[in-house]
Amino acid sequence: MTDDDDRAVEEVLTRHDISDEAPTPRSKYDNNESSDSEHEYEQYHSALSLADNANWQPLKKISRISAAEKSAGDLSIRLAALSVSESAARMSKENAKRHRTINHRGGLTVDFLTRADPATARPGKMFLWDELPISLCFGRSNDFHCYDSLQAVSTISRAPGSINNIIQNNGTIVMSSAVLGGGFNDAFGQDETEDTRNRPYNRDGTLVVWREGKEYVLQAHQRRVQSVMSDADMLSQFQYYTVNDVQWNPAFPERFVSSGADGTVQSWDCTTVREGATPKRVSRVKYEGCEPQSLQFKPGESLLAIEASDGYVYLQKDAPNSARRPTGLSLAPDIGHCTAHMVWGTGLSSDYLFASSHASDESDCTGYHKAFDWRRAISVVDFDAQEAGQKMAIAESGDILAIATEAANDTHYLKLYDVRRLMKRVAQKVELDPYESEEGARFEVNSLAFSPDGIYLAVARNDNTVQVYDSRFLNHGVLYSFAHQGAAAVSRESFGAVKASWVSGTPRGVGLVTGGTDGCVRLWDTRQAAEDPSNGRALASCADDIAYFLLGDTGSRDYALIVGECSGTVTVFSRTGPNWPED
Repeated sequence: MTDDDDRAVEEVLTRHDISDEAPTPRSKYDNNESSDSEHEYEQYHSALSLADNANWQPLKKISRISAAEKSAGDLSIRLAALSVSESAARMSKENAKRHRTINHRGGLTVDFLTRADPATARPGKMFLWDELPISLCFGRSNDFHCYDSLQAVSTISRAPGSINNIIQNNGTIVMSSAVLGGGFNDAFGQDETEDTRNRPYNRDGTLVVWREGKEYVLQAHQRRVQSVMSDADMLSQFQYYTVNDVQWNPAFPERFVSSGADGTVQSWDCTTVREGATPKRVSRVKYEGCEPQSLQFKPGESLLAIEASDGYVYLQKDAPNSARRPTGLSLAPDIGHCTAHMVWGTGLSSDYLFASSHASDESDCTGYHKAFDWRRAISVVDFDAQEAGQKMAIAESGDILAIATEAANDTHYLKLYDVRRLMKRVAQKVELDPYESEEGARFEVNSLAFSPDGIYLAVARNDNTVQVYDSRFLNHGVLYSFAHQGAAAVSRESFGAVKASWVSGTPRGVGLVTGGTDGCVRLWDTRQAAEDPSNGRALASCADDIAYFLLGDTGSRDYALIVGECSGTVTVFSRTGPNWPED
């Protein structure tokens, strides 16, 4: 610019009174308005606080039923105008999947409820069960299908008395029984004693092997006797003894052992049975002065434990060419006690054998309860229980031992011990409910059984009931009480509920199978009330009281159920239906 131009600009600025400095921006508070205070600042920002209930607006009610479903549900309005064409009847797969779900019984159910959108729901107002799909909401169902269709395939009526035990292996069944006049102290002689009067009823059949419809009566526990039947005749006959127990040898599956009131333990080889020949006896051990009673093999081994009437527990090796003499474990010897029951430890307690005793005199209610180290043949724990022992059971994990005992005045206890740490003091105990039967009858516990998970403990009693406890809270009392109502009324003597066996449902649930004097083997579902008429369905119904029953392995070709009655009859049941092969 020239000097003339500068002078012209200055002249214009002067004429209009324009300052050559930049103007200051005008504030919105210039007209005597005060600046923002601290109080007003808090008010502005409090409106954004989530903790202030005043800032929340009520949530609009969300209808869980869509408009289409409402109109579809109003049949009274739409029925008159209802018409179905071929095109309208077609429903795409996408719509079908959206409007139906499969329930747990395999049927179809319409899902009329639409879930609220979690994004629009206020926090804390939605529940977990609102988010579960209906397909996961299970109702009551039958999870014990393997016992739905049992059919009797054979009846064995060879035993002379009540069945004591039944075992099976790969289609071979062995059964032991009692016989009149076949007790440990019974002897046939020339005098007219009660033992001699029982002689006409004393016959063979106390040890029978059965396979594919053929019976093999073993000449096992017997002795030859001579007696004068008349002035002219001298007859040589046998006295047959009760066979107390039979057990398969887990190390040699074709061998089994038997114990009898003749004071012997005998071992048998069943290999020849597959060829149609009678089993062969391979060993016989005589126990002088005592009666071998129950038998138990150490799991997976050929070491046999034997309950005896002299207060000892004997260990015997049952193996080919084994010449080892039996070892005696001193439980309560020389004081008139018998071994009441014993169990091998398992899992955490597999190194031990547990046993209880009771006095031979029924008026004496004392007992001894010990844990033995079977390798060193010594007692390692004397449990603090002092009452007479009846039955024992150990949890599958091997950490809890249950003992049923009898005290004076017909008082009975159920006691639990921590055997994982070999604690001698009782961990929990509860007094069992009084005996409910005729006056003068003696209360007995026939068996104890832990559920597979070790939580439930079943007590089978001779008053025809089975009571179930929670082993974690024993003092809470009875959880379930299952009763066999009525009686078969054939036997002179009743044994009550003789046994309880746990079974697992598929895919869930746990059941209890029991046998009683009503002549039935029943299945109880622990998810249902004992009073429910549908609970306790009969798997088998017999003419006489149940003396023993055996459940087969559902994963094998075992017979599903074998039932022995007090009359000596044994019935074999097989699974039927398209899901089960023929046994």
